[in-house]
Amino acid sequence: MSWLRGDTGGLRSDACFDADGRVIAEGARVWDGPWNGRMPGACMSAYPAYQSPRNAAGEPMRGDTFACVLEPVAAAAARGAYAGPNAAAWLPTLEALFPDGVCRYDATQPPH
Repeated sequence: MSWLRGDTGGLRSDACFDADGRVIAEGARVWDGPWNGRMPGACMSAYPAYQSPRNAAGEPMRGDTFACVLEPVAAAAARGAYAGPNAAAWLPTLEALFPDGVCRYDATQPPH
């Protein structure tokens, strides 16, 4: 495990390792996946990135949204943003938590 000491033999590349420190895969595309719109690389397949609540709400995997267009919870629900068993029962709670609205990640014009 000389890589732990920084001994890379002069080479550096993206890689992932198993529990014993052995290289699973290395190279330029090993971490490709949904975040960059490519098929998952070997490391992303071994250690998949799971969605956050923001991703489930429609934010892209790249995670670089710092401002968004807000819409009322009722409007988001009407277009199907909240689905599943008993989703309607949660709308008052969501409206109380997000009185200014929720992000509409598919909107094209962020606020200034």
